[in-house]
Amino acid sequence: MCTGRPCDYAKKLNDTINGSQYIIYNNGAGIYDGNKKTILYENPMKIEGILELYSFANQEDVRFILACNGTRYVNRIKHNDGSETLFDLPLEKFLQSNKVIAVTIAGPDFDIVK
Repeated sequence: MCTGRPCDYAKKLNDTINGSQYIIYNNGAGIYDGNKKTILYENPMKIEGILELYSFANQEDVRFILACNGTRYVNRIKHNDGSETLFDLPLEKFLQSNKVIAVTIAGPDFDIVK
């Protein structure tokens, strides 16, 4: 299965549809082996680029979503269903201990940010 969603979401979906052994998630930033229950590959982003995107998101007052550790970390919770975790540390400190593989910048309803 291949999806743009984070690993945790992709694993749940794959289990629901009795999908394939391998899951390509976050638009190719990671590959998961469902049989061995292990991540085979991840391509983390550079911290400098993440900080630049975060600065833009703050200027535009929009949601900033980080994909790492198989889940979504956000600057603002939108969904109270457990699919998002608030990163409550300063971003620089958060990035020192977490490998981010994807960033999404989104308006209140996932509108395009111009």
